[in-house]
Amino acid sequence: MKKWLAIFMACSLTLSASPAAYGQEGSNHQAAPVFKDLSGHWAQSAAVHMRELGLMQGDESGSFRPGAGISRAEFVTVLHRMLGFTGQSSAQFEDVRPGDWYYEAMMRANGSGIILGIDANHLSPTAIITREEAAVIIDRALQLSTGMELGSALQQFRDAQDISGYAMKALSYMTEAGVMKGYQGKLDPKARMTRAEFASLLSGMVADVVQTPGVYDASKVNGNLVIRSAGVTLKDIVIDGNLILAEGIGEGDINLDGVKVTGSVIMKGGGSIQISRSELGRVIVDKVGETAGIKFLAGSKVQELLVLKKADIEQSLDSKFGTLKVDALARGTALKLQGAVDQMTVAASGVTLNGEKVEPGFSGSRPADKPSSGSGTTTPPASGGSSGGSSGGSTTTPPVTQPNQEKPVAPTTIPDSKWELAWQDDFNGTEINTSNWNVENTGLVYNNELQYYSPNNVSIVKEGDRSVLQIEAKKGGYGTKEYSSGKLTTKNKQDWTYGKVVVRAKLPEQQGMWPAIWMMPTDEAHYGGWPASGEIDIMEMLGGSKGTGNTSLSYSTIHYDSVQPDGSHGHDQGTYTLPGGAKFADDYHDFQLEWLPGVLRFYVDGHLVQEVERWRTKAPGQPEYYTYPAPFDRDFYLILNTAIGGDWPGAPDNDFVSDTMKVDFVRVYNYKDLASWPDVTGNPPAIEPQRNPQQDGNLLYNEKYAGAVNEQGVPEMWEFIKNEGGAGSISVVEDAEKGKAAEIKIDNAGTKNYSLQLTQMPLFVEKDKKYKVTFDAKASANRTIMSKVTQFGGSWKAYSGEVNFDLTTAWKSFEYEFDMRSETDNNARFEFNAGLNDATVYFANVQVKEIGDAAPLPEVVERKPLPDLNLIYNGTFDQGTNRLAFWETHVASGANADVSVNNFRKSHIMERQLVVNVASAGAAEEVVVAQPGMKLEANATYGLYFEAKADVPRAMEIGLTSKDGHAVQFPLGKMAQLTGEMKNYAYEIVIDDGIAVAESELQLLFGGDTGTAYVDNVRLVKRGNPVTVNGYAHIQASDAWVMNGLQLEDSEEGGKHVAYMGEGDLLQFKANVAHSAEYVLSARVASGDPNSQIRLSVKDEDGRTVTQSTYNLGETGGWQTYKTVYFEPVQLNSSQSYYLDFEGREYNTLWVDISENKIKNNKFTPDLSSWQTVSVTDTTYSNGELTLQVDGGTQNWWDSQLQQNGISLEKGKHYRLEFDASSTDPKTLQAAVGLNVNPYTKYMEQPAELTTVMQHYSYTFEMSEESDFDSQLAFGLGIPVEGDMAHAVTIGNVRLYEVNPAAEQGGQPQNVNLISNESKWFSYAPEAGELTLDIKNGVLEATIGTAGDQDWSRQLIYEGFAIQQGYKYTLSFTAKAEKARNLGIGAGWLGGAPDYAFTDYYGNSVALTTTDADFSFDFEITKPGYSNSRISFNMGNFGGTDDGFNKITISNVSLKNMGPAK
Repeated sequence: MKKWLAIFMACSLTLSASPAAYGQEGSNHQAAPVFKDLSGHWAQSAAVHMRELGLMQGDESGSFRPGAGISRAEFVTVLHRMLGFTGQSSAQFEDVRPGDWYYEAMMRANGSGIILGIDANHLSPTAIITREEAAVIIDRALQLSTGMELGSALQQFRDAQDISGYAMKALSYMTEAGVMKGYQGKLDPKARMTRAEFASLLSGMVADVVQTPGVYDASKVNGNLVIRSAGVTLKDIVIDGNLILAEGIGEGDINLDGVKVTGSVIMKGGGSIQISRSELGRVIVDKVGETAGIKFLAGSKVQELLVLKKADIEQSLDSKFGTLKVDALARGTALKLQGAVDQMTVAASGVTLNGEKVEPGFSGSRPADKPSSGSGTTTPPASGGSSGGSSGGSTTTPPVTQPNQEKPVAPTTIPDSKWELAWQDDFNGTEINTSNWNVENTGLVYNNELQYYSPNNVSIVKEGDRSVLQIEAKKGGYGTKEYSSGKLTTKNKQDWTYGKVVVRAKLPEQQGMWPAIWMMPTDEAHYGGWPASGEIDIMEMLGGSKGTGNTSLSYSTIHYDSVQPDGSHGHDQGTYTLPGGAKFADDYHDFQLEWLPGVLRFYVDGHLVQEVERWRTKAPGQPEYYTYPAPFDRDFYLILNTAIGGDWPGAPDNDFVSDTMKVDFVRVYNYKDLASWPDVTGNPPAIEPQRNPQQDGNLLYNEKYAGAVNEQGVPEMWEFIKNEGGAGSISVVEDAEKGKAAEIKIDNAGTKNYSLQLTQMPLFVEKDKKYKVTFDAKASANRTIMSKVTQFGGSWKAYSGEVNFDLTTAWKSFEYEFDMRSETDNNARFEFNAGLNDATVYFANVQVKEIGDAAPLPEVVERKPLPDLNLIYNGTFDQGTNRLAFWETHVASGANADVSVNNFRKSHIMERQLVVNVASAGAAEEVVVAQPGMKLEANATYGLYFEAKADVPRAMEIGLTSKDGHAVQFPLGKMAQLTGEMKNYAYEIVIDDGIAVAESELQLLFGGDTGTAYVDNVRLVKRGNPVTVNGYAHIQASDAWVMNGLQLEDSEEGGKHVAYMGEGDLLQFKANVAHSAEYVLSARVASGDPNSQIRLSVKDEDGRTVTQSTYNLGETGGWQTYKTVYFEPVQLNSSQSYYLDFEGREYNTLWVDISENKIKNNKFTPDLSSWQTVSVTDTTYSNGELTLQVDGGTQNWWDSQLQQNGISLEKGKHYRLEFDASSTDPKTLQAAVGLNVNPYTKYMEQPAELTTVMQHYSYTFEMSEESDFDSQLAFGLGIPVEGDMAHAVTIGNVRLYEVNPAAEQGGQPQNVNLISNESKWFSYAPEAGELTLDIKNGVLEATIGTAGDQDWSRQLIYEGFAIQQGYKYTLSFTAKAEKARNLGIGAGWLGGAPDYAFTDYYGNSVALTTTDADFSFDFEITKPGYSNSRISFNMGNFGGTDDGFNKITISNVSLKNMGPAK
């Protein structure tokens, strides 16, 4: 399909472009001197071609102006001439007005979706189009890319990382096809496009344009053919390229007779299209306007027919379709088919096949109808069956919906009759259906996995008589990745809330394979990001047999709730093991999920793996849980992938080559009776005991071991477990003192205290109850055992802590108590752990009893701002049992009002709003919804924001009161006039002087008017401090003036970044500048989304927009992989304040820089003030650019110069020089900054290779010399061009400004203590009460009880800072102990479920004495960095006699990044 494109790189064609010369074959375009400024120019033939097609002309002087930039309006106008856009745009743009010469073309192209606005109000018609913008617009117009391009062609360019995410698809196609090339190894996607480049590009993509009716009967066209006119017939022609039926055809007729198209046929226009005796490859029906009628007759063959918009498709008996796909947007399409269809999928509703309805989600094949007798070869259009009662008429064959031999899907809990098919993919086509699936092409992975996800690893293959999806994991990756694999998602294509999912798959089996079938929320930021936002793992399996690898075992898991200080989070996991030693690689198995409000059930082949009904989730930093059944109450999408290696399965074996995961089908069903399903909102099912306690309250049964024993000697109700090398036996023995006792004889003590266990479950333990454990025990020799009451599965949380007891040879009674602080558990387990010692142990009279309520927890007195700095809790009305947590309702006596929260679908989430229905109320204060308890500051300004509407126009009032009597001002008023449309409201609240903290109550007053009001997204935030820019200002994003809809997160480059930017969110900075000048804005940003976009606008204090720009960021490598983005300069005046508004989608912001351009007159006014020239024969000024005439005969760069003096540079600071430049002849320009007097020391000196095309150049340098307040910038023009000829150099947009050192290299602030927040310290001990931490004035005091079994059994931990690979760190502290002992030091991070693996960066130990000593350690980070790292002081068991019952004091703790490791 791409062969035709290569032909045009020499810009020569084999078909005449003259519209009147139909049928003339073999004439070549000659480089006639049509334009006087193109003689010998590389784009001459292309420009002539464009002129002959009537698409581009020269100016009045006969010049083409090849080097001039082409504006967006000019670009679109040419495309409109060629394609005839017919779109109707309802948008109104401030810069495109009726009467403008480009109005019709721009508005019609906008209506057709070809060109989009840079924002809601501007199309920017006069802006010069960039190379990547041009590629995208042409790709939208011609629709030739498929989305399956590999993108590998882009990697040949050094600046591939500069390509915006939105342009990747178009540029991948055009570079692979060869129609867009780079220069000197660069593609320059952001460079402006010249008229010459555009002519060459379009000439390479269009062979001919048919603009008048008639018969076009040339025997062959080498390239793309565009039909713009109705009434055109193509007859007996081969198109070695693509055929575009353009919008300009309108509702007219098109006839293809005997046409062969090797590429695609794009149908954008044509009311009636008849195709006979033709062979077509890919046909796309995407017609604008009325429904297209398309007939395929007389043996026509189509490889792939993709219907994107409603159409009437007819097919004769002797015609054939390979693949027929009806997209979801092609609702109401009518199919009248008689011929064969190898594979047909229907995603749209209202589709009919031969008059019968086809349900969305249908996938199958269709054989040809049986021909009627004597029908010969002439087949009329399909009519859906025989007519007139003739017995010999054709019979319509129904589609085949599934293979005849398909194994039935096993039933699950809810009968099959209750489900109806909503969507399916049986993978019966020849390629992945991209209307269903996103095929990932990314190196972004998680869990330290080793693969790159490549589309090359995903395919449809034949396995016997079935077609299956194959995901191949193999050695050989991309970039730095050693392996590659495949990943598909349905995100934003197929998303569901509730239903049944069935995936039939066969899994890989080799070591390191990690196949998964799982679901993630479509809007992951909602509910606070992973894991609080939820995850549903239908199936995971670990290949091989090392570690946790088991190819017969699958896992089904849900994840929820935020990460806790110990690294854990909420999750419930079930497992299923295939019987008889079978492996999941042996055959296909069905992995099934039933998901309904309040329940998730997982199955393998119909066997229930686990059922989960209780969960709760709280976002990081939120004070309350979201209302149940959040987070599993909104859209999730499906993911199929195979990961390689990582934290869980480990790396593949050295001899690994490849392995595959195969998927036979995916089916999703709707539950028919969902409307009658019980409402579980805010009411998770109560946890009932699985068994009741005994009459005496004991939760354990057979506590005296008087019951029966099994053949292994295990007493009734108990379980004897051997792990980690443990070996032994249990029996019930007679004891003279205790009667009966359990005896555990130990043959091998194992390597852990849990190597031998005596356990009993299920125990019912309730939250906020106190429990007491008592038992009698002895041993054959003195030894230690451990006991606990613990969670079974999940994170195995020890509810009681791990409690150690020292046994002797005599019976002793032991006891311990604990407060149950976790959620109620009806499946808890009691344990005796007897490993690590081979002495026999005996137990008797074991009891676990509830003894009352747990001690009340101290009230939390500090009310902190939320992560997004909002002071309002539950401003989105989705927390607490009734979704009104933290809000109070006050309805005065005599008033009649009802307050509630609604719940409805909005996009991929469920939207909630406060609903206040006022039937009667005399005054505003008679119906109030208030939030008390806020801690506000005196002498501070706050912004209040909310959205609101009403069923009928009415007023609403806001109020705020202070308990401590502070006066409160409302400078912008207190009244909100509500309408029927949801609108944003903003107010300013000023707290006057008084005591420092004003305990305040926000009030929303609804009385006075009747009717129903709706309120959402209430925010109250303290205003940040305005920034004053005196030459340069570096602003942490967390210090913004306004954050709306955003959150703060830890950054791997240090500090906090502002996260979760989405449409409608705002990050705003307020700034004043000390000098009126041009300023450069830059931002340090990161994104893991290829479609991320930054929109920046600068507004003055009156709200007028000074400048605005859009930057398509794309994926930067991940959410913690940053790049610095530089925006176009803006002129700011010192007389007023400005607001910098960052908006857009899917990016994180770490910091923003505002820097004054130190170059004066950088727009080159004609008088050249502030500039000097050396040996320049002439200068001319045009549109902010300076052209300098340079004679031949120079030798050194300094022989001819453009200079500016008086530039102030300070030692140790970093600066960036930027400029645009070109030359009439390629040459080297020398850019230098340095001392302007002898010895002319250079602070920066770099060559710039100029071409005939204006390009952008930038250089960053550090001022390493002493400060110089009269530095010189010099552009050295003296290096001669080839032939030492006179020539001209053009320079523009010169900028020299200060930058942050991290702007280019990234990284944490260096030599800054990362241990700075006392609240991040916490203690760890498995046993309750064995380690306590007290912090006084920055001094840590750790009081140790017993020392535990390991050195890490007692720890002080500080967590929450980033560590960067390749950097050196210094850890220092002061410490002592009451009794001399050892102290361990560790740095690393703790992984998540299921194994909570620890990644170790550094470890050491020191000997403490009774006097303070200073310690310091340097270490380099050789492993990948992590954003939530920790340091730990290990003060457990080092084998010393004084390890336990001791006190350690630690102070002056410091951890600093000392810079890159050498």
